[in-house]
Amino acid sequence: FRALDKDGLDLAASNEKVVLSAKQVMSNIQSTNYRLSEKATLLRSNDARASEAMATTMKVLEEVVASSKSHQQLTNDFSSKSLVLLTDVKQLDTDSMEISEKIAQEGKICMTS
Repeated sequence: FRALDKDGLDLAASNEKVVLSAKQVMSNIQSTNYRLSEKATLLRSNDARASEAMATTMKVLEEVVASSKSHQQLTNDFSSKSLVLLTDVKQLDTDSMEISEKIAQEGKICMTS
């Protein structure tokens, strides 16, 4: 009976070590799962923020394109109006030269008469 008693104590000690090891393995698994869950939550949060940043960037770029088109149209309009005005000024300058020449000629005619 002593041998059986000793073997029973050894078996109980071995079983206790196995149970302790299993508990440590389970604790490590739970800890790892918890950390993975936290990382997955952070990843989803970062992904959502990245999506929001991309959406905001797209809106800004669309506004830049619209602003550029508007600026281009205003520049074209200004150039066209400037060209018309310069053409008018050139014609006025030509008309003024003709009038000045006629006045000068009439002044010479009046002086000689």
